[in-house]
Amino acid sequence: MLNKIKSLNLFLKAFVISSLFSLLLYVLMIPLLIFDLGYIPNGLILGEFESFIFLFVIGLVEERKPNNSIILIVLMTIRLTLGIGVCILSAFLWYKLDVKIFNIFATMSGYFIPTIILLITAIISDKRKGVNSNV
Repeated sequence: MLNKIKSLNLFLKAFVISSLFSLLLYVLMIPLLIFDLGYIPNGLILGEFESFIFLFVIGLVEERKPNNSIILIVLMTIRLTLGIGVCILSAFLWYKLDVKIFNIFATMSGYFIPTIILLITAIISDKRKGVNSNV
């Protein structure tokens, strides 16, 4: 199983690692559901789900057409736009409609967790390949 994960490209590897990390984080937040603070884990899952979709799609595109920067730029722009839209939606639900389903700060945190894991995965894979990051 570990060899299968190592053979994936950078985006799919980050997708798998961030999925496992987010599942663990959500399990640790179960007490918040018990104490009626479910909007925090729900916001986290909403932001992470949006990031997961694009990590997976970008990973599949990279598998089929490696080093196609135009497609990656378009997908990252759509991801950023959708992330902003999701944060605006959660803020609108929270502050205007008083529907306490998603916390905007948890949604933004959930959006950035897979991105941070992607960056860490990229740094680790560059170090293993021997790429000099000081240039």
